[in-house]
Amino acid sequence: MSQTVLVITGGGKARHMTISGDPSKYGLVDVPKGRIVYEGKSRLMTFRGRPKTPEQRAKKTNIPLSPVDLPSSAETNTLDYLSVLDTSLESTPVYIMQDEVVPGVRVPKYLPRDSVFIAMVEWPLRPGDTRIEAYFIGTNSARQHWFLMECTVDDLSPYNTKYLSRRTTAMVEKGQFKIQEAAILLLKCVWQHEKETWDTPAFCIVSDCGLLDLTTIHEIADKVWPD
Repeated sequence: MSQTVLVITGGGKARHMTISGDPSKYGLVDVPKGRIVYEGKSRLMTFRGRPKTPEQRAKKTNIPLSPVDLPSSAETNTLDYLSVLDTSLESTPVYIMQDEVVPGVRVPKYLPRDSVFIAMVEWPLRPGDTRIEAYFIGTNSARQHWFLMECTVDDLSPYNTKYLSRRTTAMVEKGQFKIQEAAILLLKCVWQHEKETWDTPAFCIVSDCGLLDLTTIHEIADKVWPD
């Protein structure tokens, strides 16, 4: 004996389905009463989840009860790349003013798809006002340069990161530079430029780390602001 039922899928969509015999052989179960408000005549059914295998049923979730039980974090020590700081900034990186056109180079205006987050630092300016900058590194379509992108974070949106502006601030030819070396060199270039041009003081907080670890960020800052 066949019957037509209204099947509610996991996505909340509904479709009529004609079945014959036991609905369970189609993987269908009745929708509990009160779960869905429905005034039609069709029988409401839904697909039941796939039955778990014995291995899945036996597997238990281990909830860490102390910090000792937490998985060890991956080590991201980038101190080995600090020797690049001795590279002359006069002949290597190039500081880029906003919307500046660099002859022969396609400077990206937006974060490239392959961009990597370096770090986020903060300068408290006055009560209730903090300058927060997030730094990314990436390349353009030619893959001949590393570019440093600086994104100003909205300090009034602490839980959902929003960028007030995005700009490319420095670049360096790839050459033999690894991405970590280029990130260190470009950060030094940008911070050195700010110090010399606007007398920008050292940042106060490293609020997040990505490609470079906390110690490496502070080592770069000590080079720019030795006092």
